[in-house]
Amino acid sequence: MSRTKLYPSDVGAISEISLWKMADPQVAASAATDLYGSGALTAAAYCALNAHYDGRKRDYQFWHAVFLSLGGDSGQPALSAEAPAPNNERS
Repeated sequence: MSRTKLYPSDVGAISEISLWKMADPQVAASAATDLYGSGALTAAAYCALNAHYDGRKRDYQFWHAVFLSLGGDSGQPALSAEAPAPNNERS
């Protein structure tokens, strides 16, 4: 039985697999909202951080784009359909 060995020099021949090649950040944001509801922003942030600390720069950029499209980094909490907008009027 023959065995195929993968040597470090062979790894460079394999192109980097990235979410950018397979998915759209807007579609991913919509799917995250459907799946996680009000937790979608946190889920996208977690995915971005996980990709960053794994050294997957392109995947980090993808998840950061998802995070931004969900309203992240706006300086204010993102509102979801489940949470009503805050009412500034006082009774």
